[in-house]
Amino acid sequence: FNTPTTSAALNEWNIQSKSISAEVVIDSISTTQTVVEQSGGTTLTLQVTASCSDVHLDLIPGATQANATVNLSLSGNQAAYTLNNFSANWTPSAWQVTSMNCQGPNGFPDLVKQNITAQLESINPFLPAIQTQIQAQLNASGGPVSWSVAATDQSGISLNLVPSNLQVLPSGGANVSGTASFVFSKLENTSCQKVITDEAALPNATDTLVVPISTIEGLVACGYLNGSVTTSFTSKNFPAFQSLLGNWFEKLFVWPNLLKFNSNQIFNFTLAPTGNPVFGAMTSNKAGSFLFNLSVPMILQMYAPETAGPMHYADFSTMLSGPATLSVQNSVLTFKQSSSQLNVSTTWAQTYVQTYHPDQFIWTSLMSGYLKSFLSKTGLTYTLPTFEDPGAFSLSIDSAVVNGTSANIGLGIKTLSSQTQ
Repeated sequence: FNTPTTSAALNEWNIQSKSISAEVVIDSISTTQTVVEQSGGTTLTLQVTASCSDVHLDLIPGATQANATVNLSLSGNQAAYTLNNFSANWTPSAWQVTSMNCQGPNGFPDLVKQNITAQLESINPFLPAIQTQIQAQLNASGGPVSWSVAATDQSGISLNLVPSNLQVLPSGGANVSGTASFVFSKLENTSCQKVITDEAALPNATDTLVVPISTIEGLVACGYLNGSVTTSFTSKNFPAFQSLLGNWFEKLFVWPNLLKFNSNQIFNFTLAPTGNPVFGAMTSNKAGSFLFNLSVPMILQMYAPETAGPMHYADFSTMLSGPATLSVQNSVLTFKQSSSQLNVSTTWAQTYVQTYHPDQFIWTSLMSGYLKSFLSKTGLTYTLPTFEDPGAFSLSIDSAVVNGTSANIGLGIKTLSSQTQ
């Protein structure tokens, strides 16, 4: 079918065929005829039997045109499709007999072809049956409507969408409103279950999911508790620490044990929350990024490059508190936070201490400054997962910006083959 045009007032799509083709196979055709002849006072009765099998008929592409309107109505999340104004026609020679196997008197195959094509010269006798069959297919497509997509990474996050209303747009698309439920399967803290009843604004762009900004507040809060915001990075992404590794004199007074390492060696870091976050109300800046105050206890785990591989080295615990910025572009979430003061406490990994007996002096106030600078300037990045309904479609979150009291989430939507594994 061509891209449908719409009648927004009726929630209808006007559909016109582009190229219809078909193939029909008739298993068998048979006939028996009795012929009575008089000859010289003798009556001869002859019984003639003929048959054809495996009769193939093809509908020539482009010889048929069909038009209709399809109405979509939603009641709750129940969808119903109705075929209206159906019309169709094909040319008298649209059907051709392409092959068959016949047994009988000479000329019987030609007679069969003539009778079949004569019966198929007009579509009119078949219209009621065609319309009934199409409506039956539409009825089978109706019923409860919902979509469930799951993240393709290990986060255990899924999204359930249940529509309750639909508005057809002149472009052929539609605005669909309803309920979105985000499920965090790894979430053990049931206090994070949040029901958002605020209404979202209408979208102003295609492929956009619009949710109340309070939804983003809930998602960020549950993301912390689900462990989804745990992030890993290396010393190469930690400019201040990387600079320290290359400064022998500074290491001597600030962190003596680092003297055994050089700037070419890579330390690994993992930053994760250790308790429930406290969020302030969300607002936005001119770029549409999300602004909010955040207080959350965090731990920075550090792994040293030893001969056997990265080894747990030390942990730095602190309470982050201050204004935070959250932005999403090209499916990458960036988080930055400014904090007026960070009080950092250090705990050495006991296995490392027992193995290497390091000098355990660390100037923690300097580490506090390093971490503060890192969070406010470099920040953390997290590539958002793609969500999939296997065999149907996938959703990627391309962008997210604040629009008044709502958040516009730009989606990348791709259809998937039913054979996708």
